[in-house]
Amino acid sequence: MHHPRKFAKANSRKKELNNGYAYKFSLAVSMVNELTEFVKMERACCGFFRFDLSISGDKKEV
Repeated sequence: MHHPRKFAKANSRKKELNNGYAYKFSLAVSMVNELTEFVKMERACCGFFRFDLSISGDKKEV
C-alpha cells in the first residue's frame, strides 16, 4: 500500500496552488512506479481528484 507520508519524506519540493498543491520529486524509476500506483489507487476511490504527472526533460524530477 502506498502511503502519502512516504511521498512527503521523498518530496523535494512542495508548492501551494490556487486549486491544490504541486510536488516535485527526484527522478528514480521506483518513484515513478510508486507515484503511478498511488494515482491509480486514488482514482479508484476518489475520482474527483485531479492528478498531472510529468517527467522533466532533464530527467532529474517528476
